[in-house]
Amino acid sequence: MQNLNNPNLNSHKLNRKSRPIIDKTGDYMGAVSLHSDLDYVIRRRSFTEDTKLKQALSGFWTLFRIRDFQPHSFGMKFTNVSIEISGNAYIYFPANTFVEWNFKPGTYEYEAFTSFMPADKCFPQTPIVFPYDSPHDIHNYQVVADLLLNMREQNIGIISQPSYVGHKTKAFLDSYFTENISFDDMAKELKIPYSTMSSGFKSSYGVQPVAYRNILRTFEAMRLIKNNVSITQAGLQAGFGGITQYNQHFHDSFGVPPSAFQKL
Repeated sequence: MQNLNNPNLNSHKLNRKSRPIIDKTGDYMGAVSLHSDLDYVIRRRSFTEDTKLKQALSGFWTLFRIRDFQPHSFGMKFTNVSIEISGNAYIYFPANTFVEWNFKPGTYEYEAFTSFMPADKCFPQTPIVFPYDSPHDIHNYQVVADLLLNMREQNIGIISQPSYVGHKTKAFLDSYFTENISFDDMAKELKIPYSTMSSGFKSSYGVQPVAYRNILRTFEAMRLIKNNVSITQAGLQAGFGGITQYNQHFHDSFGVPPSAFQKL
């Protein structure tokens, strides 16, 4: 992720040739397929105030690459672990990672390498952050696997420990977020009082279970659209009960309607 207040830094046009998904003032997203099993995304966003964004990867992993990032400008929160990240670094999220991004005012750019194939056994099971001196030539899945295997051996994972209730609730939501299950029924299934389940989850992750489920559904819909499922069917398969709700959550997460992701 890049602080673009430095006039010597170049624009996204000098990065890999990407197809725009979002292209407007202060907000750009472009994507291109590097290989049959790896996609590349470049993202640029501008913020005029302190901003928190929440992300939950539903069943797919992503490797982010940031560079020339200024100290005290950006941080992430994984469950109850908060870290600041600066300089040049890779950030790896395994599937079903829930993270809060914290931005100070400014313009930021980052790259992401993602695949909807199952992660290799060598991939870390928890998020990891590690620095680099020169960016690697990442052009296929195997390059990512080799890079992460090397980092895994250095034991630099971010370990976050949710409460028992938080962990149990998240595990259930990760498995059944596409199902039309009421939260009362979910609490009964988990044998936890609803109020305890709700407060325990929020204490661990900072959001209510319903908000987390909607984030999971939104990213799942994006994944399905990427895999050539129609926009309407993607929303239904992800668990949304209506088009209006689906479009609203999608726009809240990505700033564009689901149709924009057909360009992927």
